[in-house]
Amino acid sequence: DCSRKTSSVNKTVKENENIVSINNVSVTPNPANDFVNVDFKLDKPVNVKVSVYNLLGKEVMNKDCGKQTSGESRVTLNTSNFSSGIYFMTLQAENEKVTKKVVIK
Repeated sequence: DCSRKTSSVNKTVKENENIVSINNVSVTPNPANDFVNVDFKLDKPVNVKVSVYNLLGKEVMNKDCGKQTSGESRVTLNTSNFSSGIYFMTLQAENEKVTKKVVIK
């Protein structure tokens, strides 16, 4: 009975090792015109996707950025065709998501 409990504890620890951490996310310039830079830091190499949503929740951009290395990274988004207003940019790395507000002039 104890051995089953131990193995499930070990499994939980092993699953936690696979969790990605996204840190230091910033969107500049903000407010923006033609482009925004999304800067972030990953604790391990993973595939990254950026999605942009308008205030109605409609996805207006989806960019698959491919596998990004661990450490600091930057993704540049072309926002020149966006109408002026407020948008929400979601950065996703595996199951981890960070959302930031972006203002387009």
